[in-house]
Amino acid sequence: MLLKETHRILRPNGKCRVHVPSRKAVFEKFNSPNLTMKERITLNEIMYGLELWLDSEWQHKALYDFELLGESFRETGFRDIKDVTDVYDDRHDEGWKWIVNKLSLKVEGVK
Repeated sequence: MLLKETHRILRPNGKCRVHVPSRKAVFEKFNSPNLTMKERITLNEIMYGLELWLDSEWQHKALYDFELLGESFRETGFRDIKDVTDVYDDRHDEGWKWIVNKLSLKVEGVK
């Protein structure tokens, strides 16, 4: 829904960037054998949203890898889809660095 509406309102050659928790990064950490309870709770908050107790609209609905999110971009008409995760850091990468390096998956597509 969000990608479809974003594609509709973007000007031609406009870019859309989406940041989501990286399934790969979160699962690799979650499957680590020596997680503390604090780390387990934090990873659940990352997966399901910190606002879980406030408003269900703000919860994460899914975890994505590049292939899955890229396909969602393609299905809604975007082109030149690329993983820009290593191009720049965002506030999530910085804020969660203590538990998951490069928390966010960042994908960009062009209308």
